[in-house]
Amino acid sequence: MGWPAGATAIVSPSGYAHLPGCFHLTESILAAPQYGWVTEPVSGYHVTYAQPLRATAGNCDRVATKSCPTCFD
Repeated sequence: MGWPAGATAIVSPSGYAHLPGCFHLTESILAAPQYGWVTEPVSGYHVTYAQPLRATAGNCDRVATKSCPTCFD
């Protein structure tokens, strides 16, 4: 499966947003229905509790309130 087609960010069940190329997201993790992803551009987006990032595909119940420190550097 790999990174979902058209996804610009992944939203994890723990509320973290991840960008393409984040090394700790494996295909088996992304294939699970527990992750959501965003299909709109997120370049320059700062994810916070006040400015959350809501999944628009996959599991649309997911909302990120924190950025992955590895890939949102």
